[in-house]
Amino acid sequence: MIFLVAAILSVIICFAGIPAAINRGNEEHVKNGRQPNAGVAFAPDLLVMIPVWSIGTWMLDRFLGRDWAWGLLLFVSAALLGLNLLQARRSTREYLSFIRSRSSAVWPSYANDLVAAQCWTHPNKKERLFLIVKPDGTYTTDYEQYSSDTYDNCWIPYGPSSIYDSEATAIKEAIADHRWMADVKPQKRETE
Repeated sequence: MIFLVAAILSVIICFAGIPAAINRGNEEHVKNGRQPNAGVAFAPDLLVMIPVWSIGTWMLDRFLGRDWAWGLLLFVSAALLGLNLLQARRSTREYLSFIRSRSSAVWPSYANDLVAAQCWTHPNKKERLFLIVKPDGTYTTDYEQYSSDTYDNCWIPYGPSSIYDSEATAIKEAIADHRWMADVKPQKRETE
């Protein structure tokens, strides 16, 4: 019975480490311009962990007795499981922070040859407004809010505003709607 429990605990410990490995892989994917769709090959870990846990349990049982074997098996397993869960939680928090920092630097693409020329980002990093130049020389703005809901973690656009004849008018109207813009220096789009 103790060896079956050891095998089951080793599987649980292996699976508890998967989220941290996936987060690290996804971060590397994003850094290298790929989609964040990392996976984990857990079979090799299982092929090592199950025998190690079983042999370790057998050795504890043989040299220290069944009671000590049970106690140490449960203690070490609980400690490793706790560490894996803490690491998974930390890596998820770090990955989401990484994604947020990357997404705030990304300029959106627009249809019909519209180009975002300037961007104002709220100090809380959860709101931003783009000044958009239209092909006919008029201007509009696009306001976005960052959604950190569990399954979002992205910028939600609220659509373009009215059309303005000049850059100054568009900025003046945007500041009237979003007072925080008056205290923020705009970021200008780098030419590509």
